[in-house]
Amino acid sequence: MVSERERRRLGKITSRLLAQHAQAVKTFGKVKAQFILSELDLATTFCSIAASTNDPRRARRNAALAREAYDSALHFKSVGDTDVPRRTAVKIEERIVQVRERLEELEGTSQ
Repeated sequence: MVSERERRRLGKITSRLLAQHAQAVKTFGKVKAQFILSELDLATTFCSIAASTNDPRRARRNAALAREAYDSALHFKSVGDTDVPRRTAVKIEERIVQVRERLEELEGTSQ
């Protein structure tokens, strides 16, 4: 049988662990959002390079790299149920649309 003292001690430990877990989840959501935005930045950069070159091979290679970064962003956006701050989620959605449109333009012209 567990004593009252031991029960209180375990309750405090459990509360502390739950608080640490909540903080870790919050931090993970922020880091995840930053990673997704970084991948979208990378995709945007590759799209710009692909659009600005006259070399068809370089254009195709950079368009493919842009697609890879974009797909990575979408993958990590869909993984897990971590909450991302609302304002950041809106920013991510806007950037996804922008990158998708640029990719569609590039892929339409590079084929």
